[in-house]
Amino acid sequence: MLSAIAPAEQTTPKPTDPVQSRPLQQVVEQALEGTGGEYAVVVKHLQTGEYFARVEDVEFQAASLYKLWV
Repeated sequence: MLSAIAPAEQTTPKPTDPVQSRPLQQVVEQALEGTGGEYAVVVKHLQTGEYFARVEDVEFQAASLYKLWV
């Protein structure tokens, strides 16, 4: 006789908590060293959750998307 098997409880995976990354910060700051102007930068490693954000709350007028690092 077969008995009914209750389905396993469904859970939604949660992303890992973001971790401010000192190595990413160093790379960004080194790249911007000696440049003029003000830059907002947000970088996130999608697998580890590490990120670095610099001036992320300031709104800028976009002049050219060609200059974005992709």
